[in-house]
Amino acid sequence: MEITKVERINSIIIAAYNEFIEKGYEQTSMNNIAERASLSKGGLYHHFTSKEELLFAINSYIMQPIASLMRKTELCDSPFSGLKQFISGYFNFWIEHKKDLEINLIVISKLIQSNDGRNTYNEYINNMKGFFEFMLIKAIEQKEIKNCDINLISSLLFTILEGNLIKIAANNSIDADMPLKEIEKTIFDDLKIKLGWF
Repeated sequence: MEITKVERINSIIIAAYNEFIEKGYEQTSMNNIAERASLSKGGLYHHFTSKEELLFAINSYIMQPIASLMRKTELCDSPFSGLKQFISGYFNFWIEHKKDLEINLIVISKLIQSNDGRNTYNEYINNMKGFFEFMLIKAIEQKEIKNCDINLISSLLFTILEGNLIKIAANNSIDADMPLKEIEKTIFDDLKIKLGWF
């Protein structure tokens, strides 16, 4: 039975993902990936021109649960609670998927080494900040939090989330509550509306 192009690409991504997890990015060759995907090297290069291109495709695959978590969060009745649940879920995901996190960090380092890559990473930053801004605006509209500098808070949230990824990668004993408590203390406590505000 002949497989479709999409199925072939997915099988290559999964093969490359498993190679990267088992051997590391630097130690994996396109030959290893082709062999694991049951393809000739030429067949592999027909779909992906480089190992780096495959790395970026894998990262898109890895990030799907984060994108799903964002969509779910946007539907929460309580935007402020939803935002806290997203942050907790974000940290838990990376804590539970340390090997995926290692790949994600390699992707970030590769992206910032070229102009096109920096543009792609800046687009990711803007998407994440846009998500935070959307949730904060909803929380203000629903009078869950006081009015604030939405751009600043969104930037801080993004920076804290990304900064904690390195801490998670380097520390086996970290749990999702630690960075969430840090965010609660430094950002969220000041935004909470006290009785009598409205």
